[in-house]
Formats: sequence, structure tokens, C-alpha cells
Amino acid sequence: MKQRTISIALLGHGTVGRSVYRIIQENHDRFVENIRQRTGQTVDPQIIGVLVSDLKKHSELGAIATTDPTRLLEQDVDILIELIGGQSPATELMTKALSSGIDVVSANKQAIFSSQGKLEKIARDHHVSFHYEAAVAGAIPILRSVKSLVSGRITKIEGILNGSTNYILTQVAQGVSLDKALQQASDRGFLEADPSSDVDGFDAMYKLGILTYLATGRYPGEDDIERVGITGLSPDEIEQAGLADKKYKLIASADFETGRYSIKPVALESDHDLYRVDGALNGISLWHEHAGGLFFQGAGAGGDETASAVVGDLIDAICLRILRCQHD
Repeated sequence: MKQRTISIALLGHGTVGRSVYRIIQENHDRFVENIRQRTGQTVDPQIIGVLVSDLKKHSELGAIATTDPTRLLEQDVDILIELIGGQSPATELMTKALSSGIDVVSANKQAIFSSQGKLEKIARDHHVSFHYEAAVAGAIPILRSVKSLVSGRITKIEGILNGSTNYILTQVAQGVSLDKALQQASDRGFLEADPSSDVDGFDAMYKLGILTYLATGRYPGEDDIERVGITGLSPDEIEQAGLADKKYKLIASADFETGRYSIKPVALESDHDLYRVDGALNGISLWHEHAGGLFFQGAGAGGDETASAVVGDLIDAICLRILRCQHD
């Protein structure tokens, strides 16, 4: 009996996109078996097209590479993986896919936050799934965890959600000047050419907004979130923190009891859960009325690390699509 093919379109073949492509190819048989165990169906997941910016730079992809997203989506696509980042054209492409009955997996925190729930609504209206575990905290399954805590209210979330600034502030705590730590982060590829999204707190703000939506059912607006970046920290403030055995961390905080949201540098005491979350790691503390306090730590970025969350979402999307088709 011929296997049914699940056709996957991949938007983006950068650091994360390359990892996603490789992991899917290398683990194909294992994924087929996992899907069979979960759905009772045997299917063949295949990447049928990859959107790239320059065909010459991605020649190893052969005929499946394209620079034309419209042409890619005109194929018989079941699932779209969006990894190009930014608000446009990513939002428009995800909107088009969802509206056409295509399930979407994304790691795009900016587009998801900026849509303020519109992408989720389009998915519901067209009876498809929209997954974005990789948009927040990389490899940490924090969105799955938040969604699973349905027995009661989440009262507060506090975390280090940006690995780039955490690396910088870890260097600062070790005696490196802020300017030099910024340069080191840039040299190691932790910062974009325009680092403002990281150092001014926008990246963490997008992620905090997504966490808030999953915890409460609504997105806070950008104006609802106090946002202070790390570049305003003075040498004196940094020195005084070190003398008091404190560390500055860029803390994202959502207090659902008071409705207060913030992204700002905080000098943490040594007994704080996030005090020892160093380098490019992310850490998240969460309080739930029945489960109590929960703590998560892990890689918040990186090709394979982020791809692990993307691929997990992909397998979920395939299983949901199969089960949905069985009941149609």
C-alpha cells in the first residue's frame, strides 16, 4: 500500500532552517514510526520546496530551492515551516497559508506578537493548526508547559528570554566592560547587524507577550509593557551590584494579579532562581495556583536547539492533520 506523502514547504534556509532540513532528512524513519504510533497511519513527510534568498548560496538543495514564495505556496503544500523572521513578508505568507488550509509552524516571535492574535484566529477560522514553540526560549518546551497548566491560573511569569543580552551581562558580571561585552557578543554572532532588538528589549518583549497570551488568552499591547534595555546601565551601577554579590539580568516579568508587564535590567540576589542562569542560556520561573512554582532552564537559541522545537511542532502538526482528515 502506497504511503501518503505529507508535503512540507520550508521558508528560510539559514542557521535554524539548515538544522531543521538536516534533522528531518536524518530522522525520517523515526518520525514516520512516531507518527504511526500516535495516529495509526503511515505517512511519508517530504520537504518539497525551500524558500531561499540566493539560489547559488544554497545549490545543495537542487531543484526544490526557490526564491519565489508565491510559486512555492501554489504547490500542493500540507504544512508550512516559516523561519525567515521579521514582520513582513512573513506575516502575509503565514496568513495566506493558513487561509488556504495549510498548517503552519513558525519560530517568528515578532510576527506572532505583532499580529496580536490574528494569526491564531485565522487558523481557528480555517480549521488548521498554528504552532510556534520555537518562538520563545528555543529548546525549552515552555509554551507546551504553559498550555498544559489548565487546572488553574498562572499568576506570574518571570524569566531571562534573550540569550544575547544574558551572555553580555554574564561577561559584565565577570568584570568585562559593557562596551567590550557588546563587541564580544557581536564577534561571536550572538547579535544581529542591528542589535537593537536584543539590547533594547524588543526580542524579550515579543516573547513575554506570547507567554502572556497563552497564560491569559490575550496579548498585551506594546504600550502595556515597560521596556528598558541594557545599554543604559552605568559602570557605577554594575560595580555596585558586583560588590553586593548581585548580577544584572534582563528580566521579563508578567504579574497577572496586578496586570504589570516589564522588560528591564534587574540586579538579582544570589539566592534568586535566575541568578545562576549564565551565558546564552534562558531561564523561566512560573507560578501556578495549584502546581506552585516551576523553573525551566535551557538553550534559548542555536541552530539544532531551536530546530528541536520546530521539528517537535512539525510532528504535532502532521498528527493533528491526519486525525483531522480522519474525522472530515
